[in-house]
Amino acid sequence: MILLNRWRRLTASLALLWMLHPVTGAEHPNESLEFLYIDANTGGSSGGHTAVKLDDTVYHFQNDEGYTRLARENWQRFRLVYNDVDNRNIHGAKIALLSEDLQRIRDRLGLRFMAQNRQVDYLTALQRDVSFLSALESHAPVQIVGIGFFDRRAHQTSDFKDIDDAIEIDHGPGFIRSERLRLQRRLETLAYVPPAKPARLEPDRYPIYDPTFSEQLEDSYAHWFALTAIDQGWPLRDGLLIEAGPLDPTDTATHSSHPNRGWLTRYRDQLREAIIRTLVSPYPGSGSPLLLSLARYQAISLSLSTGKFLVLDVLPNQSERGRGELSEADKVPLRRLISQLQKTVHGLLAEGFRQPEPDESVYHRLEVAASELKESQAGLSQERAIQLGQSDGPPKGIGYAVIPNHAMSTPQLPRARAVAAQKAQQFLEQMQTAYQYQLITHNCVTELVRAVNSSFEQGNETRALGGHLDPGAEQSFVPFRFFELVRQRYRVTGTETLPSQRNRRLTQLNHEESDWKVWAREGNTLTSTIYRPRLGDSAFLMFTEHAFWTRPLLGTLNFGYALATTSAGLLTAPTDQASLLKEGLFGMLFSIPELGLWNIRKGTFNDMSPD
Repeated sequence: MILLNRWRRLTASLALLWMLHPVTGAEHPNESLEFLYIDANTGGSSGGHTAVKLDDTVYHFQNDEGYTRLARENWQRFRLVYNDVDNRNIHGAKIALLSEDLQRIRDRLGLRFMAQNRQVDYLTALQRDVSFLSALESHAPVQIVGIGFFDRRAHQTSDFKDIDDAIEIDHGPGFIRSERLRLQRRLETLAYVPPAKPARLEPDRYPIYDPTFSEQLEDSYAHWFALTAIDQGWPLRDGLLIEAGPLDPTDTATHSSHPNRGWLTRYRDQLREAIIRTLVSPYPGSGSPLLLSLARYQAISLSLSTGKFLVLDVLPNQSERGRGELSEADKVPLRRLISQLQKTVHGLLAEGFRQPEPDESVYHRLEVAASELKESQAGLSQERAIQLGQSDGPPKGIGYAVIPNHAMSTPQLPRARAVAAQKAQQFLEQMQTAYQYQLITHNCVTELVRAVNSSFEQGNETRALGGHLDPGAEQSFVPFRFFELVRQRYRVTGTETLPSQRNRRLTQLNHEESDWKVWAREGNTLTSTIYRPRLGDSAFLMFTEHAFWTRPLLGTLNFGYALATTSAGLLTAPTDQASLLKEGLFGMLFSIPELGLWNIRKGTFNDMSPD
């Protein structure tokens, strides 16, 4: 009997353990996200910065003209900017969590990113209502995306004949002309109507807004313009195309089945179908994408006929005014950038277009790389600074046109403009209330914590992350303090530090030479072989990042050096736009924390590391 009772108790215990095991296993964290802390440096984020990394995507909040704007970036690009160019150490803390919890955070951050972008776009559209009404009042041209791709010379190209023929077969020979007349009447008769209800602004809900007056006008004009370009055979504007390389390895006649040619042919077929579908059944906001598709269609047609891989230039026309001269020191990283871009273009041509199904992202990557290569080569040959900051998005094709609108009389236009200005101001105030940057209560840290916490129902973030943080509590509005609390409160499985570019190079030198020699040479800006003084870094003499106890002494040297630079800058101000004076003043400013054992300034670089 005793043995039987023991057996029953053992069986019951094993059964209980068996029932609990699946639950425990299901709740075992098997994914991770990574909170990032980026060291301080001069310029933006001089108090440090924070971000969260999900796989290869980084989300972080930035101060964008007074707004806390959520940014989403590729990890490699983020690391290049902050770790290489800005010369900041990046510290990471990995948090273990369940797959479904990671997906909740990914979904919430993605939703906030899209919702805020839509809200910003709507504010821009409301403000454009004002500028459009002012232009109508003075009969002035307005800016329209996409129409700048084409040269308005009739019957210069037959690249659109396939599209024209397909539309005539399916919808009759008079479809294009009748649709053009319909759009022209709409442009002439569309009157301004203010939004019927107040615009909703919620961070965690994607907003649905009715098209504004300017959006309707621009969209209708873009569709009218596209139909006219097809009907009259308008060619692409001169200078718009860039030759990325040969389409075929050698002779085009003997390589008609080359993978690049087949890929482009299939992509052109997809574009033709999408163009026809959009022309027949337009949807709100499809005008500018339609014009981009037409421009790419022509570029691909020319590529197939010439055997040269021709793509659109994604960089806008940039005035030569205001561009700085290229120094000899800047030519070294620029040549390195050109070499890297050449490899990127070659790699895309060799491998990127071998997939059986066309991928628009691959084609766009070639547009970006070829455009940046062209600009970089032009900068080197002309010895001028280059500008690549606007190469992320698709080609814009910005142009200007006078809208033929006669719906509102001369007395009506000022009244409509006043109402439009009031609506834009009201929504601007909503945006400022919801997203206005504040150093302590609404900054890069507090908004990141709010966004992550809002991914869960009340209290569930503690279960998911292993702990809880209130936005701004316990001085967590300071980035380095926030990172400390992350390591203390959350379920951290590991930490790592990515050294800045200068620190990586110092480590390499320390393996090759004695430490004191490296410090004596690399510890100051005059003899350093790693760092060269740059505009915007402020005037300083000694690096103080590692010299903790000697910072007051070195900071005093830096302050004196910056003071001398300021004095010299007073003399040179009339001839150098006071650039040396500004460097000296900022040098004095960033030397003050060093007197109190605190380091901010680390110097920056204008290129990626040699690796």
